[in-house]
Amino acid sequence: MSDDMKNSIHRFSEEIEALRRRTTRRRAPDSDETANLDTLAAMFLDLTLSMEELQVAEEELRQQNDALEESRLHLEEERERYMELFEFAPDAYFVTTADGTIQQANQAAGQLLGVEPPFLIGKPLITFVDKSGWKAFRSTLLAMPATNRKDNWEVRMNRRGGTSFDAQITVQATSSLNGDRSLLRWLIRDHTERKRHVENIRDMNEQLEQRVRERTAQLEAETRLREQAYLQERAARAEAERANALKLQFLAMISHELRTPLTTIKGFASTLLADDVTFSEEDQHEFLGLIEEESDRLTELVEQLMDLARLKAGTLRVNVETLPLQSIMRMAQARLETLGMNHHLIVETPTDMPDLMADGQRVAQVLVNLVGNAAKFAPPGTDIRVRVSGLPAEAQFDVEDHGPGIPPEQRTVVFEAFRQLEPSSRGRRGAGLGLAICKELVEAQGGRIWIQNATHPGTVISFTVPLAQ
Repeated sequence: MSDDMKNSIHRFSEEIEALRRRTTRRRAPDSDETANLDTLAAMFLDLTLSMEELQVAEEELRQQNDALEESRLHLEEERERYMELFEFAPDAYFVTTADGTIQQANQAAGQLLGVEPPFLIGKPLITFVDKSGWKAFRSTLLAMPATNRKDNWEVRMNRRGGTSFDAQITVQATSSLNGDRSLLRWLIRDHTERKRHVENIRDMNEQLEQRVRERTAQLEAETRLREQAYLQERAARAEAERANALKLQFLAMISHELRTPLTTIKGFASTLLADDVTFSEEDQHEFLGLIEEESDRLTELVEQLMDLARLKAGTLRVNVETLPLQSIMRMAQARLETLGMNHHLIVETPTDMPDLMADGQRVAQVLVNLVGNAAKFAPPGTDIRVRVSGLPAEAQFDVEDHGPGIPPEQRTVVFEAFRQLEPSSRGRRGAGLGLAICKELVEAQGGRIWIQNATHPGTVISFTVPLAQ
């Protein structure tokens, strides 16, 4: 209520009070005057009641006015507080229409976009969005009435002056004063530095993971090397033990193989030289034959030892050349016939075999060794068959006997030096050098040697020699 209205009501109250005092003065009234006085009294009463009602209304108006004033002051304070928070917030805040036209922008918004806040009013926010993101920006604005809010929306934006930055946006749909959801509130942050830190952290994590992988691979490699070293050490130790065992076996074998023929030679020579006994010519011839046989045995052993030593040292010469098969067979013929005197020796060779690329003397030596083994272990009078057949690029030699055979589990070890079969398997034990030498000679010429699975009692040892190209 205004002061003028208050003063008017106050003056009106004073006038009514003065009128009341005048009408209540004591005097003798006449009848007409009495009637007038009664009328005035009634009027005064009505005026008094009206006055009281006016006073009540005045008080109610005053209270309402005070309440409105208090509400206005409160709203003004809230508005000032909101404007302070809006203006001086550290992040950029915008209020736009539904189509993105800026209606309010705080100081941080102006700093973010490089434009004073008053000059942002009325401008479309999309003008500060990089052209590459315009389509997505428009699509998101159109979807806002349905989604109501969008968080962590990344957009590439441009400042006034040409510099650009990665913006992270949170936008919320809100209502205008008339209740329509036609306003958007925007919180925009420059995400470039944070994104760079995130990328740096990602790069550091990748580098760390790479270092972990490299270190893990290094540790695994070191572990494998240690395991290999351990396995090599164990293999070397086993090889050393095997070599030591072979050495002991070799010494025992040499001692036995040398002592036996030497003892025989010494014994029969001493017998022949004895003065107290006279032997017939037939006995002397038999003794000399035994001495010759044991001498040949010694010579064969020494030659085998020398061949094996030269093969292992790489000094045994293998002269590979183009030779016809018949030429090689002629080199071995005499020795083969001698070895097969007590057996039925059968030699089967094709007439149209192409030339071989081989060392004829060494191939003949292998044939002689194999036939000699067959003659040693096969019963007298049985067949010893030497068969040659042609393969696409090789010639295959098979030496077949009808002896006790070689057990399958020992068919690979017999080609190792000083490895001998049990006496029960092949009869009389040898030096364990013949097959080892054959293997070395065959492989030196590019061939291979093995023991076949025989379909009958006995042994079939095969080896190949390349054909001349």
